Parts: sequence; structure tokens; C-alpha cells
Amino acid sequence: MTNFVRVRDNETGHEYSVAESRFDLEPDLFTKLDKPATDPTGEPLPAKHKTTVAKKAAENKAAASVDQKEN
Repeated sequence: MTNFVRVRDNETGHEYSVAESRFDLEPDLFTKLDKPATDPTGEPLPAKHKTTVAKKAAENKAAASVDQKEN
């Protein structure tokens, strides 16, 4: 049975589960996270892609807040 670890890709910032053997072979590519890597049945969890959407939404919310205060 393959052991999985949850990692963050150092280049892209995406989070995903990889086989522990792959992490051990190329540890400079990843940052190991202290998060579950598999679901209760042992299947690797889906990737969590890093996006700029959250940052943009926060900027829009801040701008809207300033507009409301001015009115």
C-alpha cells in the first residue's frame, strides 16, 4: 500500500497528495504540509490549486467598503 503525504508545490503553490517515495526522491520540489493526504478510504485527496481569485475578491471588497464610506 502506498503512503501519501500532502505537499505544496514550491513552484506553483498548488497543494496535492503525492506518494511519500516521490517526496523522498525530490524533497526540494515540495513543502511537506501537516494535513491529511487521503480520505478515510485511503484515496488521495484532490488537488487544491492556488489562484489569484481570492486576492482579487479581497481587493474588490476593500474598494467597495471605501466607496460605501464615502457615500
